[in-house]
Amino acid sequence: MGGGCATVANRSAARWIAEKLAVPIVFSLMAVDLLAHDHPLRVGFIGSYGNRWANIALAEADVLIVIGSRLDIRQTGSDLASFCAGKEIWQIDIDSAEMGVRVQPQHTISCSIQEAAKFVSERPKLLSPKDSAWIQRINSLRGQYPLAAEYTARPDEIHPTNFLVSLSRKVTGPCCYVTDVGQHQMWAAQSLSFDGQARFLTSGGMGAMGFGLPASIGAALSNPEAVTVLMSGDGSFQLNIQELETMRRNNLNIKIIVFNNDCHGMVRQFQESYFEGRVQSTVKGYSTPDFVSICAAYAIPSIRLTAALSVEESLDWLLASPGPSFLEVPLSMASKVYPKLAFGRPFGSMEPDVTPLAMEST
Repeated sequence: MGGGCATVANRSAARWIAEKLAVPIVFSLMAVDLLAHDHPLRVGFIGSYGNRWANIALAEADVLIVIGSRLDIRQTGSDLASFCAGKEIWQIDIDSAEMGVRVQPQHTISCSIQEAAKFVSERPKLLSPKDSAWIQRINSLRGQYPLAAEYTARPDEIHPTNFLVSLSRKVTGPCCYVTDVGQHQMWAAQSLSFDGQARFLTSGGMGAMGFGLPASIGAALSNPEAVTVLMSGDGSFQLNIQELETMRRNNLNIKIIVFNNDCHGMVRQFQESYFEGRVQSTVKGYSTPDFVSICAAYAIPSIRLTAALSVEESLDWLLASPGPSFLEVPLSMASKVYPKLAFGRPFGSMEPDVTPLAMEST
């Protein structure tokens, strides 16, 4: 299921379709919040930085029903032949121009999500019981490739995906998670748990750095009763840092977490993979300010996570009371997001276990 399923207007119908089809569900970046983390049909996040088990399950599937996703290269990788191999593909989308742009499905249905729900309800033979053997296979893959094992933390470094798992446990009640663009965005999509009501707002498509703080302000204004949790990186956060004044002046209930690796981490990882480690403008020619001091200048309560403060204590502090607050999480400059599709390899082959053969593109 893709971003077309995750809009306010379409969420209920998309969930109804999922329940009626009773097949395992994978999600693009824009739809990761659609089903609760403990839903028996939920598999996980797929694509370039998707959960390893979810990508392998997608590679092994023999029928793929695509709803509200354009199947761009971020979902399929560059080897389309391996993505499509052995699959009967159905594509359902309201925009007929999105049909077969990259992947050639055997069946297409151009309609809204609500119309797709009606289509399914009128065709009982399409409705299948849960395949217990297939679900057991997926659960086995999930156990074989635990998320925590994908990131190798250096001594005394905070493990970012474990941190986000802890965050999900701490946040209760109405919540909107917002991300900027970068490594933290992929860690969040891989790691956060959703209760079926929490929202996940992020910048897909062209992926605009600087999206997060303005978007979190909009989210907080639209639902003042909810807690808005913004996750950003040091690079993205600097692009619209002046909006801290807007947040403070309106006393918005926004909790900011900045993962600071003192570089443009995702681009740096790309440079290390494809440009022999030439890190101009990501490490060289780039620097970060003292974010805690900047937030303090705006009268926003702010702390930096250090060895003297546990993850649990820092999150308790961040979420303790309504209103804005800021937590900086220092990371190693060498931080990387894994797993990652190995471009040029068969779909489901993922770094760091497999070396890419082709350069990633958008």
